[in-house]
Amino acid sequence: MKHLKAALMDDRFRLAQLPIAGLRSDSIKMYDLLVRMLDEQGNSVLPSEFIPAAKRNNMMKNIDRWMMLAAMDFCDEHDADRVFVRLSRQSIIDGTSAAWLQQEFEKREFDCSRLVIQVPERDAAKHIKQTRAIVKQLRKMGIGFALEHYGIDQERFQILDILKPDYIKIDGSFIRNIVKNP
Repeated sequence: MKHLKAALMDDRFRLAQLPIAGLRSDSIKMYDLLVRMLDEQGNSVLPSEFIPAAKRNNMMKNIDRWMMLAAMDFCDEHDADRVFVRLSRQSIIDGTSAAWLQQEFEKREFDCSRLVIQVPERDAAKHIKQTRAIVKQLRKMGIGFALEHYGIDQERFQILDILKPDYIKIDGSFIRNIVKNP
């Protein structure tokens, strides 16, 4: 917990970006943004090492907010057309997330259409009312919505009708052997 707080206070979080390749030659520049933490010696700490502690200690909302600000900076610095940023369960159920984002967008005069918020299917399904409410607020600002890890719960086709995501990120377990599995 103290390492997480210190990393936030000392600005020791970093973005890792994965380019998303388009199927057309005229595709827009899109990136999936991930978070990394640096320890006191400057070594990269993988999310699997600090995210569980952040979840247990109600710190994901702070990390999400750092990610949103960093995503806006990344868009401006790298001329990115669209970036995908994960939103944790803590931010979904927190009633102040959308208002905070809107305030930050207005401060920076940021083009919200460059941002896509992504939520794991399980979190969205478990907190469907809150997810629907925040997605509605974010869409009013021009922010896109992606449902990630889709397909884990095969009974959930109705979630697509309820949330109407702009993007669906299919769970990796379905595509690992796609070339070999008829």
